[in-house]
Order: sequence, then structure tokens, then C-alpha cells
Amino acid sequence: YVEKILSKGSNKFLIDNYEIINLNIHDLPTQINYKFHIGDYFKKTGNEIYINLNLFKDYYNTYLPVDRLTPRENDYKYVKEEITTLIIPDGYEVEYLPEGMVERGPFLGLELSYTHIKSKIILKKKFYLDYLLLRPENFPQWNESVKKISIAYKESIILKKK
Repeated sequence: YVEKILSKGSNKFLIDNYEIINLNIHDLPTQINYKFHIGDYFKKTGNEIYINLNLFKDYYNTYLPVDRLTPRENDYKYVKEEITTLIIPDGYEVEYLPEGMVERGPFLGLELSYTHIKSKIILKKKFYLDYLLLRPENFPQWNESVKKISIAYKESIILKKK
């Protein structure tokens, strides 16, 4: 079950270890800390490596038809926070680091921030879903947020050989 809910990026995703915190404490959010690796999850062209740290793209391209007449239901509202750390390979330096973004839509939102510290790149991601019943008149707002979020998910880091 842990592998199923954490799986991301590729069928080569492997969990090295994990720890579940606050599983049975209902007043606190459940937290899963884990380490993983994904073989071949990058593109190397010449002296450059391209890698997208957005391994799980919540609601990527989930546009709703504006002519749909029935509301969209959701079981619960939630906030999901992720921190992904990339260790820069020896002999490489950061050529391009995405700026990050903030989208605070009324029904879903995303905050992404990239930080370069020494030999690491850290991506902090906070995603929220904030509706139980989304009415058809709100579909254009939903689609606008989805558009901004989907564009942000496409950003890749570029590493260049020194």
C-alpha cells in the first residue's frame, strides 16, 4: 500500500526505506518520510542533464469541460506537502533552476520553490484541494488554476558538466 500511494515518476521507482508518523493520532496529519531512487529518470544531451523534480503531478491537465452540466464531487479537502532533494552529481553545476510559482485558486492551488544549497537542489511543494462540490459555473476558475499548475509541472532543472 505504501508503494502504491508513494509511487511516482516511472515504473522504475523503488522505495529504499520509509517511516509513517502520526498514523493513529487523528488530531495530527499523517506524515510519511521516505527515501527512493528512480533509474534513468533524466535526459542527458551532450554535456547537459535535464531532470524534472515534479515527480507526482497532482491534477495535471485535469481540465473540466465548460459545457458539463453536473457538478464534480470530491470526498475530502486536503493539503499535501512534499520536499524532494536532488544531489547534484560530481562534475556538474546548475545551469538552470526554475523560479517556482504560486497559484492560490479558490478550489486548488500549488506553491513550488526551488533552492540550490551547496551540492543539492531542494524542491518544496505544497498542493491543496479545497472543495467538496464543484459547480459548473466554477469550472472556468478550476481550468485556469489547472492551466497554471500544469505549466509549472513541466519545468526542468538543467545541470551542465563543469
